[in-house]
Amino acid sequence: MAAESPVLSNQRRRTRAALLQAAGRLLTQGVTPTVAQVADEALVSRRTAYRYFPTADQLLADAALELTAGEVTSRITATDPVDRVDELVSTINQMTLRNEQSLRTLVRTTLDAPRDADGPRRGLRRMAWIEQVLEPVRAQLSPTAFRRVAAALALTVGIEARLSLVDVAGLTDDEADLVSRWVARIIVQAALADPGDATLAQEA
Repeated sequence: MAAESPVLSNQRRRTRAALLQAAGRLLTQGVTPTVAQVADEALVSRRTAYRYFPTADQLLADAALELTAGEVTSRITATDPVDRVDELVSTINQMTLRNEQSLRTLVRTTLDAPRDADGPRRGLRRMAWIEQVLEPVRAQLSPTAFRRVAAALALTVGIEARLSLVDVAGLTDDEADLVSRWVARIIVQAALADPGDATLAQEA
């Protein structure tokens, strides 16, 4: 399958953001909107809205998270790259714990929805946070290494990481937080120690 063009990818992101912002506005007004109502508020066709969010549960769960997303980047104050990532993981862990039920709903509805190979991915917000935190070391890493460390860090945060650490591994909330932050620090330290593509080249 051909790669999606940057223009189309950016348009999808803008459309998704418009829907989430519209849902957030309605939620703050005390309304529990349907997907159709959110589409009308966002000036997006209802058909398009349902492609992005097949159910109201999925849309409202994601919109509720969007309302609290601003706190994530505002808490990143460190300059050391390892400490910056630690702050990010800690903050996302706290947000995940506070919004656990909504996030579990989001995972369930996403998995239950039909796959759309051309549709938007989940996790765009999370990847943007990770890349923002890593931005100061982008010049130290090859493009491949930067993508690799960002992808690896995505494994340490969010509801999926919590499901693995708490539901599967049986950790407490505090233990899950410590383990995810420990793994994230190791990932960044390893990336900075091997900033090129040598490791993967040797393993290929």
